[in-house]
Amino acid sequence: MNVLRKILLFLVSFGFSGLLLFNAGIWTARMTILDREVTKSWLDKSSVYDNFVDALADLVQQDQKNRGGENPNGSFDTEAIARAAKEAFPSKTLQKNVEAVLDGSYDWLEQKTSTLVFNLDFSLEKKIFIDAMGAEGLAKISGLPTCQNSESSEDFDPFSATCLPAGTNASALMDSFKAEIANSESVLPDTTLNSSDITVDQDGQKKPIDVAFSEAPVWYGYLASSPIIIAALVLINSALIVLLSKPKLRGFKTLGWFFGINGGLLALFGLSNILLKESIVKSAMGNNGEKGIAENILFPVVREVSASIGLWNIIIGGVYIVLAVGLVVLYKKLNKNGSGVTPPAPQEKKEELKEELVKEVKAPPKIQ
Repeated sequence: MNVLRKILLFLVSFGFSGLLLFNAGIWTARMTILDREVTKSWLDKSSVYDNFVDALADLVQQDQKNRGGENPNGSFDTEAIARAAKEAFPSKTLQKNVEAVLDGSYDWLEQKTSTLVFNLDFSLEKKIFIDAMGAEGLAKISGLPTCQNSESSEDFDPFSATCLPAGTNASALMDSFKAEIANSESVLPDTTLNSSDITVDQDGQKKPIDVAFSEAPVWYGYLASSPIIIAALVLINSALIVLLSKPKLRGFKTLGWFFGINGGLLALFGLSNILLKESIVKSAMGNNGEKGIAENILFPVVREVSASIGLWNIIIGGVYIVLAVGLVVLYKKLNKNGSGVTPPAPQEKKEELKEELVKEVKAPPKIQ
């Protein structure tokens, strides 16, 4: 029985350590990625909405340089496009639209809605963009001389033009240019975006996300409720370690060691996440000549995610360490009081003394 007890104690103790780390991971997820407000704060604090248009313009400009400066759709001014895009899509507008998608996604995952639902309308933003591009183009061609050759106004590009076609004026040319943008297939051809527009390929068919991943809300629900279940398992395992320990008081010391070691590991991991956050920021901002999607969008978001995870690892690790100290103090206090065994009641003590006296009387005399 003693061997079996030791084997069971080893198995329970081994599982307990993994359970503590798993519990920390689940609670960290519950307090971060599973909370829509935390996810929104990551995007907000990372300045993604402020940097998105510039990062996109840099990407287009870099692509044009990689093509040797050639643009199959004609020349354009990326700086003018960036200014127009910023006017049409200010950071607040981008934030409102992204958060609408996040709210729709979390509502579906939390089973507040049976399907993924969000509806975005960019009609006003497209009009503002076209007007802004028209103003940029008008500023470019105002004051240009009239072309001496028979330049056609049909393929007129205000951002590369050096003269105005004969018989035209700048305002009329820009009206035509704006109409061309409005009918272009490359500039927001669809001014609405609905959840049903986002599909994935599954079994050779394009299916909406909520259809392709119909089980996602169920698993999300399991994950959201799992911290309570894991916490209950931690309590049960703690009780088993105490019951299987011999003497049982030693179980409190064992628990203290497990909580202390795992708490220290979590605190170190959390601290490394925060230090990693700082190194990512320095790396991203260190080379100002090569800013792009990674430096302006990806790294800042990773920085915020890493900081949140690190903070909660430190908090949970600190809780574990406090529990460890408490358990060790309890062990020492109970051990000092007599191995943690509750003193017998007076009547029970009398009975024990009586039994000892009877044994002494009945004991045979010792031979000298």
